[in-house]
Amino acid sequence: EWLDAELVDSTWRPIDLKKGVHYGQAVHLEDGEQHELGVGDGEKPTAAIVRDTLADGGSTLVFVNSRRNAEAAARRLAGTVESALTDEERERLAAVAGEIRDVSDTETSEDLASAVERGGAFHHAGLASDHRSLVEDAFRERALKVVAATPTLAAGVNTPSRRVVVRDWRRYDGAAGGMKPLSVLEVHQMCGRAGRPGLDPYGEALLLANSHDELDELFDRYIWTEPEPVRSKLAAEPALRTHLLATVASGFASSRSGLLEFLDRTLYATQTGESGRLERVADDMLDYLVANDFLERDGEDLQATSLGHTVSRLYLDPMSAAEIVDGLRAADDRPSALALFHLASRTPDMYELYLRSGDSEEYTMLAHERETELLGAVPSEFEDRWEDWLSALKTARMLEDWASELDEGTITDRYGIGPGDLRGKVDTAEWLLSAAERLAGELGLEWAPAVREARTRVQHGIQSELIDLAGVRGVGRKRARRLFETGIETRADLRNADKPVVLGALRGRRKTAENVLENVGRADPSMEGVEPSGSGTDGSGGVADREDDTAARGEDDPTARGEADREDQSSLGEF
Repeated sequence: EWLDAELVDSTWRPIDLKKGVHYGQAVHLEDGEQHELGVGDGEKPTAAIVRDTLADGGSTLVFVNSRRNAEAAARRLAGTVESALTDEERERLAAVAGEIRDVSDTETSEDLASAVERGGAFHHAGLASDHRSLVEDAFRERALKVVAATPTLAAGVNTPSRRVVVRDWRRYDGAAGGMKPLSVLEVHQMCGRAGRPGLDPYGEALLLANSHDELDELFDRYIWTEPEPVRSKLAAEPALRTHLLATVASGFASSRSGLLEFLDRTLYATQTGESGRLERVADDMLDYLVANDFLERDGEDLQATSLGHTVSRLYLDPMSAAEIVDGLRAADDRPSALALFHLASRTPDMYELYLRSGDSEEYTMLAHERETELLGAVPSEFEDRWEDWLSALKTARMLEDWASELDEGTITDRYGIGPGDLRGKVDTAEWLLSAAERLAGELGLEWAPAVREARTRVQHGIQSELIDLAGVRGVGRKRARRLFETGIETRADLRNADKPVVLGALRGRRKTAENVLENVGRADPSMEGVEPSGSGTDGSGGVADREDDTAARGEDDPTARGEADREDQSSLGEF
């Protein structure tokens, strides 16, 4: 109706999909068919399904509702498939486990590698992107027999399996105050992973029921039900703020009436049943954009300011931009890195860390200790926004630890997050600080160099003295520190340094050293015949210990990432 178009509905799939529910000792399919799938004494239904699928030469994808459950399920289910692995499969999985350990030496990495060696794996957004890619590839190659995943695996990536098991169809929802059923669309996305074209005669997707009543409920709720209607994202205030500013800044609308006419033709307007609501919301947003100097209003006419054009081009939520601008304007002295990390973490575009039990007291003390550094007025401990402000401070402290060269494992343990979470926070902070640098320049503020330094430090995870070196492609935080400790402190030093010193600092890795010297502009980068000096090697030119530059970025040199030189310089991706 909104598009004034005719719906063409296609149910074609390259391979048939059978959906159903496992209950008791049988699988009940949507077409009424039933087939036996017994569960042994003391055996969980999920393990029985994985065992049955494996006996038929297939693989299983198990969806659960949390990262912790994914990791626990992977450990248990790996025990189910381990005895069925061939020697060739064990050898391949051992190689994959080795690559996983090379990505990082965190507890999560070791847990994943241990499961993979036995034929199982877990997958969630807390993993480093290299970890996720290794799991995906091994599963597609049929080396891994079972993967336990959170729903992030259901969309966007081609990882089909013979069977899909939706073990958990509820998940915790803080707003609801308890467990809430998944949407039909989410469950259908998970079910859609079943069936490997060219390998399977069909795919089978199963939910699990614990009672006959639940069997009926799952059929009614998910198997025989169409997905929910698509809802407009403009209903979310951040999206509406962003698009209202973009609509004016792009010249698509130049008056209030023109803006309302445009909005009235959106899907959001079609789905907003309350008369006059869209106009009220738009007027509130316009007032906000004018008050923060993003738009100018002359009667009915609207025009974006220079600042508004910049914010729109940066694709920032205008509320994030206002927070950054106010914070930078409030600075009396050059802002510290923590102050800028906290400023970025207070914006709506940063997903803050949660405060765990005991965190409030710790970060309240930190707030008082470093109050003079922080930008803007500190809220009262009795204000509603106090807890959000402390969450932002916790996030900022984590970013400060990263930019102080604390190793990844220590940070993930200290803050109770995964490597992928750290990577995501680092990427978001870098983007927000890059935007802050642009905004400072737009407003003629003197703090742009301080923002640039903080951005570079969080980008590479380094202290300020390494900024010049870490900008060389292929160097990274750990290599830059080792080079610095040998007296090579700048690009110019590196360009003119003795080759044995460079090779020693880079742990005897000749190809890596040649790439680094070439990237810094050295005329003769060859390391042929050069022997490393220093204690970075084992005396024979071999590597003394494994490097771990996990989550560094900006120096992704493919030629420097062979099996003997694998450093994780990953970006968190959606999976």
